[in-house]
Amino acid sequence: MVTNDDKWFIFECDEDFRLLKIFGISNIEIKIEKHDQLIKIIYEESLHKFFDFVKNLRLRSTYFECDIVIKDLQGKLHYMNLGGVEFENKYVVTVFLNRFELFEELIRINNYKLNVLKEKMKSIISSTSIFQEFTSLNNEIINIQRELSKKNAKISELLKKTDEMNKKLENSNVAKDRLFSILSHDLRTPLTNTIQLIDLIIENKYNFEKVLKDGIFQLLSDSVKNSLNLIDSVLEWSRCQLDQISYNPSNFLLEKYINDIVLLYSKMALSKDIDIILDIQKTPEVFSDPRMISTVLRNIVSNAIKFTKPNGKITIATTLSEQKVKISVIDTGLGMKEEFLINILNTSINKKTTGTNGEEGSGFGLILVKELLKKNGSDLYIKSVYQEGTKIYFYLPCVQDLQ
Repeated sequence: MVTNDDKWFIFECDEDFRLLKIFGISNIEIKIEKHDQLIKIIYEESLHKFFDFVKNLRLRSTYFECDIVIKDLQGKLHYMNLGGVEFENKYVVTVFLNRFELFEELIRINNYKLNVLKEKMKSIISSTSIFQEFTSLNNEIINIQRELSKKNAKISELLKKTDEMNKKLENSNVAKDRLFSILSHDLRTPLTNTIQLIDLIIENKYNFEKVLKDGIFQLLSDSVKNSLNLIDSVLEWSRCQLDQISYNPSNFLLEKYINDIVLLYSKMALSKDIDIILDIQKTPEVFSDPRMISTVLRNIVSNAIKFTKPNGKITIATTLSEQKVKISVIDTGLGMKEEFLINILNTSINKKTTGTNGEEGSGFGLILVKELLKKNGSDLYIKSVYQEGTKIYFYLPCVQDLQ
């Protein structure tokens, strides 16, 4: 009966271990021809063991204590044993999986050269009972090794999943700490100031004329709007982290959305005498989530206005680049130092900023922008020179490119 252990081949080699004759092969296909060197079928990482085998066989004339890895015809690797004897200035060499299966085969073969090999193996296998016992133990070991291999694979998979979960948990903790920081500082402080101003008005410490003169209502309005914008950004970002924001892509032209956003922020830009220049090239429709891209553009344009000095300039441009539409927002604002630019998208670092007119910023808008672009298969790119200005850009796929 053929078993999984009945895998071997026997051949004769010259003194340089070149193949002279194949006596027999069982259950394995190898690519070797007459006069080929034996190393042709040896896996590269086992060559050092083969060379040790050659050295020992030449010294001792008999050597069976060598494990080796063989490549079959399909390139599959087989972990086997290597043995041989010297006979008439040549070598009879055998590669086998189970020495007992091989010994049984040698008993059936009537060949005077192989009888030498068989006689040498008798010293290893002294009796049928030992042979049967060793065969049984060997089979048990093979089965145990297989089970261990399966369990190791499962353990590796579980460790990988555990590592992924730990990373998600770590990111979640960082996000939680960032949210607490925003709630305790970026939201609490402006709301506290708003309440104090309202209390002063209620207590008549500010008369109506002074309120108008000092622009208190405008301060209150700006403070509430900034807080509301921050809350919206934090909620949107939180939904991204929890994967609760739906991605609904469609085909649309960017020009309409850009015009809507310029109109939305025209009053804000006018209050600082900032010119918004549109450099919109005719481009194909893009395929993305229009609501997300609108949020992205709002945050970028709002930031540009916030950090651009009065009488400055903001350019919004679109160009076609390698079947993608490149959207750029370029300002002549404060710019960023290199160390700030490196950490600007790191949620674990507090990056509280102040605009050119004292506008407060949490640095959270660009973090949200990056998350939304990621959901649309894009990324955020920032180039900035301190005291000269900033360029923020990203790419969206053209519809014709997708087709």
